[in-house]
Amino acid sequence: MPPSRSSLRQVSTLTALPGPGDSGTRPARRSPAPEACEWCGGRFTGRVARVAGDWLTYYPVGATRNGIASELPPGFGALRRRRTVGHGEADLHTAADRLLTWQMHRRCGMRVVATTPRAEVGTSVELRLGPSAWPRIRCRVVHVVDGPRAKGFGYGTLPGHPEHGEEAFVVRLQDDGTVTAEVVAYANPAWRALRVAPPALRLTQAVAATAYLRALLV
Repeated sequence: MPPSRSSLRQVSTLTALPGPGDSGTRPARRSPAPEACEWCGGRFTGRVARVAGDWLTYYPVGATRNGIASELPPGFGALRRRRTVGHGEADLHTAADRLLTWQMHRRCGMRVVATTPRAEVGTSVELRLGPSAWPRIRCRVVHVVDGPRAKGFGYGTLPGHPEHGEEAFVVRLQDDGTVTAEVVAYANPAWRALRVAPPALRLTQAVAATAYLRALLV
């Protein structure tokens, strides 16, 4: 079921996004500084600024924070995928850079427009599949992993996204020196067409996760 209005209000207080002068009861509907969007290309800047003011469309927020080991909330479809993508500290940093600078998405054929060139908490991003103008997949980064042996981020859905939920991507240096990449997500369909065909949504998620992990191979 879509989240209630009260849930959406609760979501807005948990994302750590309000500005200094905000009361904390509403999300900060602020546009990114112009310099944060210059790298996107001028004609996209206004649209990304509008996306940056939208609310997240699901609750709870942040449940993917622990990567594939996360305890995901009930009532959502869940996805967990992991594969080896390299070996050693140098490969960890290479894979992390691809992930955090949106290269992973671009390697999967997506067009990326984001409010920052590197994923950070509060970054809003719009993804499109190839040259198509539709669908526009809009998300906001809700947490970032930045440890010596693990790097990544999680983002949540904004209005217009075909799903309600959250997805996280983490690369880790394991004790044996291998570098693994993880995708973990919880989501329900937002679009009516997907609600009447749940297997189609699960298949799409699985195909996308496989492509993401392949794009991180070093």
